[in-house]
Amino acid sequence: MSAIAVVVARAGSSRVPRKALRTFAGTTLVGWAVERLLDSEAFREVYVGSDGDEILAEAERHGAIAIKRDDYHCDETRCSANEMIGDMMDRLSDVSLSETVCWAHPTNPLVLPSTYARAVEVFESDETDADSLVSVGPVQRHAWFRGRPLNHDPRSPRHQLAGELEPIQFQDGAIFIQTRMAMAQNCYFHGTTPLLFEIDSTEGFDVDTEADLRMAAFLLAEREAACHSR
Repeated sequence: MSAIAVVVARAGSSRVPRKALRTFAGTTLVGWAVERLLDSEAFREVYVGSDGDEILAEAERHGAIAIKRDDYHCDETRCSANEMIGDMMDRLSDVSLSETVCWAHPTNPLVLPSTYARAVEVFESDETDADSLVSVGPVQRHAWFRGRPLNHDPRSPRHQLAGELEPIQFQDGAIFIQTRMAMAQNCYFHGTTPLLFEIDSTEGFDVDTEADLRMAAFLLAEREAACHSR
């Protein structure tokens, strides 16, 4: 395997206190993320960076390599995402610059291990000019932007049903892939010519609030029940 995964989780989450350590699927969000990434068998190592010792201990317990981050780079009110990404890349001193890096978040707990593996395979086998990979979720709805219809003509002779509309792809934050060199140079989640990697909207579900956490647990239970009924 020539890829590694990176997960960052700060201790001072605001909307959902101690979010990375919240219970999910019999473990914690950060523990679950590490398990899913390792289960994909696409990564030789999973690195978890945090300013919280409890988070790092939990990550190690699930098989990750813990990286202690300083307070500044974990403070979203002072540090930009660009600085945070650059700092995390600098801390991967034992990772070669040519190695594939998958940046994942513990707040997307419904991504399947097979999806992580497929994303890495697609990125490493891609023969286009793409310099990175970004997971996106397609949405087919009547969309408006700045007061104008974005993907439909409301004055057309026949009303277009939602299922007939051209999908709009939304970045879901679940998977970002580049080489370590590229991510260290651009200090961003993706490059200038990313490959848009579509995943199911349920897999890309993001936990941002207490209600989201409950919804994610419900969706996971529904998915597991459907698998068992087959």
